[in-house]
Amino acid sequence: MDYRAAFEQLITAADGGNDGYALYNLGIMYLKGWYVARDPHQALHYFKRALERGVGAAANAIGVLAAHGEALPGDFTAAARWFEKGANMSDTDSIFNMGTLYLHGASGWVVLWGGNWGLHMGRRRGVTLPRQHGG
Repeated sequence: MDYRAAFEQLITAADGGNDGYALYNLGIMYLKGWYVARDPHQALHYFKRALERGVGAAANAIGVLAAHGEALPGDFTAAARWFEKGANMSDTDSIFNMGTLYLHGASGWVVLWGGNWGLHMGRRRGVTLPRQHGG
């Protein structure tokens, strides 16, 4: 897997800040440490920019960060608000995570990115990173 090439393609696509999915995918790369050093704060920066451009998956990602106390204080109430925001944007992972949080409460909740996590819309940009399954 050529994460360097993927990163460079995403940076080019995100240049100017108008490609929300490129911004979201850069956040994923920073969150997972793919090609770049793992940096949840930089991931949060890209997720917020992607959310401003209408990418509902970014709200889910921010909710997961809040739930785990990465780059944000650990706060399940804030996580639920982010999941709700994503759910209102029809993001199915946000809907799933919000429902799981409400069903089981904070003590029984584990991070789930829904059925898939990884680079969204990557093929649209020619990025060929694998989608991973599971939580």
